[in-house]
Amino acid sequence: MSADAFSQPPVRKPSALPMGKIPVPEPGTNPIVRHIEDAILFLMELQRRADEKAKLKTLPWHLINDAGISLEELEADLKKPFWRFPSH
Repeated sequence: MSADAFSQPPVRKPSALPMGKIPVPEPGTNPIVRHIEDAILFLMELQRRADEKAKLKTLPWHLINDAGISLEELEADLKKPFWRFPSH
């Protein structure tokens, strides 16, 4: 191996940034913020599914039948955990 393989990456000199200016990414481009937003949206979807499943358990049979859902389909869906519950 050459000596270059173990050399340190170049260090950014403080003079490269204007004094008092902190680089801030443009809105919507920060990957950390996007991941946090995605996680929040995912948790909100899981909550919606859990709520939908709880409401479905309390619906009268004639309304479920009117929606075109068979008893077998309903029982199969209600046995699934809410994170696997189908979103309609």
